[in-house]
Parts: sequence; structure tokens; C-alpha cells
Amino acid sequence: MRPRKNKLLSRRKILGIIILAILLLILGLLIKNFIKADKAPIIKEKPFHGSVKIAILNGNGYPNVANEVKEYFLRNYSENVDVVGCRNVDSRKFIYKQSLIILKHNQPEKLDYIMKLTNIPFRIMAFDEESIEEVQIILGKDYLEYFPKE
Repeated sequence: MRPRKNKLLSRRKILGIIILAILLLILGLLIKNFIKADKAPIIKEKPFHGSVKIAILNGNGYPNVANEVKEYFLRNYSENVDVVGCRNVDSRKFIYKQSLIILKHNQPEKLDYIMKLTNIPFRIMAFDEESIEEVQIILGKDYLEYFPKE
């Protein structure tokens, strides 16, 4: 005759594996949130001489958002950033879920600077040398991720 297997021991092993998996999942989530919290450093040094002319466009439909972001730039980066426009996009186009940066003049160093200031990862190059602004920022529904209220 075969000896009986101890079912209690195998249940304990299974329970231990489940608990270990849950702990590893929690640890992974904590590490992910910690890395995400360090995402938005404020840059104070000037990477180039002069300033960047930007226009801020509200593309999310929330009222007064473009003015709030304009004030954010004036408080934090008035030496390097000149806000030359602040307006809503066409109200039929309040469709932006994600904020983005549009480079209007062929000056990639200014695009890089604004991307570092804001941490907005999305960019489009739509050159128009006759536009007043060098860079446009279209605020999507995620704008608070890049411009937190203080």
C-alpha cells in the first residue's frame, strides 16, 4: 500500500504561493507609482539664450484652462517663455484626450526645451514661419498631469 499524501501540506504550499504572488504584485505597483511620481522635474537653467514664444490652446473643453496654464508659465518660467497667445481651439474640436506640443518654426532646440519643461511627450511639427508663436501647446484632458494646480 502507498502512504497517503498529506493534503494539508500541499494546501499550505498553494496558499504560500498565492500570498507570495500577491506581495510581488503589490511591490511592483508601488515601484511603478514611485517612478511615476518622479516624472515632472522643474528645470530652472536656460539650455539656450533667449526665450520661446508660445501659444496655449485649450483643446479639452474645460473652461479657463488655457489662462490657468498661462499663469503657471508666468510664475515659473517668465524669463524663458513668452506667452503670446491664449485661446480655445474651435469648440467643435474639444476632442483632445492628450496634450501635445506643435513646433511652428524650425527650431528643434526650442521644442526640446518646452518638452523638458512640461514633460508632454507628444509633438507635431507643423512649420509655419509666418506664425507669431514658435511653439503651440494644445491642452488635452490630461493637462493636470503636466500643469498641476498649486
